[in-house]
Amino acid sequence: MKLHNHIFCREKQFAEIWMAVWTSFCLLFSVMTVITFFIDTSKFHYPKRPIIFLSLCYAMYSIAYLIRLIAGRQQVTCDPDGLMTQGLDNTNCAAIFLLLYYFSTAAALWWVILSLTWLLSAGLKWSHDAIELYSSYFHLVSWGIPAVQSIIIIVLRDVSGDELTGLCFVGTNNANSLLGYVIGPLGAYLLLGIALLVAGYIILFCQEKKEAVKGDEKIEILMVRIGIFSLLYTVPATCLLACYFYEYLNLSSWTNSASTNSPSIEIYILKTFSGLLPGITSGLCVLGCRTLDTWANACSNLCFRKYNRNSKAVSYQSNNNNNTVRQYIPVKAVRQSSNTNSSQHSSSARPHTTTHSSTRSYHKHHHRTTHNGGTYVLSPSPVCGPSTRYPGEYHV
Repeated sequence: MKLHNHIFCREKQFAEIWMAVWTSFCLLFSVMTVITFFIDTSKFHYPKRPIIFLSLCYAMYSIAYLIRLIAGRQQVTCDPDGLMTQGLDNTNCAAIFLLLYYFSTAAALWWVILSLTWLLSAGLKWSHDAIELYSSYFHLVSWGIPAVQSIIIIVLRDVSGDELTGLCFVGTNNANSLLGYVIGPLGAYLLLGIALLVAGYIILFCQEKKEAVKGDEKIEILMVRIGIFSLLYTVPATCLLACYFYEYLNLSSWTNSASTNSPSIEIYILKTFSGLLPGITSGLCVLGCRTLDTWANACSNLCFRKYNRNSKAVSYQSNNNNNTVRQYIPVKAVRQSSNTNSSQHSSSARPHTTTHSSTRSYHKHHHRTTHNGGTYVLSPSPVCGPSTRYPGEYHV
């Protein structure tokens, strides 16, 4: 179904600029959060670690918007006559749908995991290691359920394009699909996360009231951070859910050619903003003064390693240019014959070297020495193997 009679070109141009601005912010903060995690993973234990995976989801979610902006509206959802009735016929449209739906659903489930780990850590006093034992189940739920939902939608081929934004999503022209695949799951995940979060706060407050002592400072700081992040996530998620519900209530009248009811462009703009805002807020909760110190230390370590490699290379080259390598070269010992017994005794007690005239000039520049019973020549350059000029000498 087409809605182009209600949406003007000026509003589409504004939607393009709006998407480009908030997509850039969401991608920037999400990627910085993920890189910070890989720089120092030891600082992100449970219950804070789900925020990293939530940021990863929003980074991929914003990449879908980026693909749409780069490829253009015509290459994603439109043909020369208008909107495509079946989005899966277009590869770009199918890829954008998978990125949007899969990672938005995964982000909602990681929000539930965050609330659950907060309940276990702050309320039930579980340790980080105890929670991490169940991390494989967290990943199975957070990545597996969105995969099943996405496969069902692809099999049913219930994907179409949105005229204002040019994005492909489920339920754009079908109110029942929008309710069953988008509003229902996202609403259930949001309510479940809020319930777990509230339960954690209630247990913690009851424990502090019962003990009548001041709580741990680290727990209080963590409570404040989780509370701020929960507020920054639940508000945009609630606005996004309200926009979907508004679309569900009015979609049938918008697709009816006899109806004069037209969609509110401001609601669609708010939906785009609410979908990208949690990626920004998750980055703001993680990035701080300590994060800046982590980045500074990582950059300084990288530059220091590079400087050490360069300085070692320069030092090795200067040593090779300034220093002469001197090696001991052994000389084959030759016994000299003599008629006297004294000379025979001396020759047998100490070996003599060759003294023919051809080696006199050679011995002027090479100094001999005796070591371990053998005679050696100090050579200014390393030579290996037998000498071709002086057959009686062996170089090592």
